[in-house]
Amino acid sequence: MNLIDIVKPISYDNKSDTSVLCIHGYSGTNLSMLPLIKGLNKAGFNVEAPVLRGHGTVWQESEKVKFGDWLDDVENAYIELKKKSKHVFLAGLSMGGTLACYLAGKYSEIKGAVLINHAIYINDPRLFLLPVAKFFLRSSKGVVGDIKKEGVSEPGYEILSTKATHEFIKLIDLVKKNLYKVKQPLLIFKSKEDHVIKVRSVDYTLRNISSENVRVVWLENSYHVATLDNDADLILKKTIEFIKKNLRI
Repeated sequence: MNLIDIVKPISYDNKSDTSVLCIHGYSGTNLSMLPLIKGLNKAGFNVEAPVLRGHGTVWQESEKVKFGDWLDDVENAYIELKKKSKHVFLAGLSMGGTLACYLAGKYSEIKGAVLINHAIYINDPRLFLLPVAKFFLRSSKGVVGDIKKEGVSEPGYEILSTKATHEFIKLIDLVKKNLYKVKQPLLIFKSKEDHVIKVRSVDYTLRNISSENVRVVWLENSYHVATLDNDADLILKKTIEFIKKNLRI
């Protein structure tokens, strides 16, 4: 699959006073969230779904990226959305959820965030070797495509850059230290069977955020990329309900 030919930033402007910034995960693309993006557009919201730097091309491009580049990407997208809409919500899948937590902690005016199998806690002892391993091991097997639904694939990198993975871990470390700054309403989706990010990410988040309005929805029939899986319709329905409810607060 040639990602360069199919992956582009996605933007829908419905002239609404409410916008949603959709943020994809590490090694994936915004196409991983396409059903949610299209559904939010159909519901009448403005939607922006950028492609994070180093993604949507070839995996070697991710070797050139620092985690600060991803922070800049989502922050710039948020600032542009804020210029044209009164209310902004966030929706992030996996690392996109990590980045959503960063934005919510930095910008208190964000109305709320939807976290889908977000990456906050990764308990893998091999990750401690990354600072050294990246100089000797250039790549590893990718994690895209953790989908239960038959016949569905996820556009993304089947190979991971060791350097980029180290940047991903540094991003998580930064966001974990600042989770207490997150005070907005949160809707958290978590697949009971997720082969990439374990349940402990939810537990860690709940213990460390300052939000008082939090709901966790457990997904019974999806793996990690739940936005392309059997629970995609449920995610869309609950996300729209969450946005409408918190617009009234």
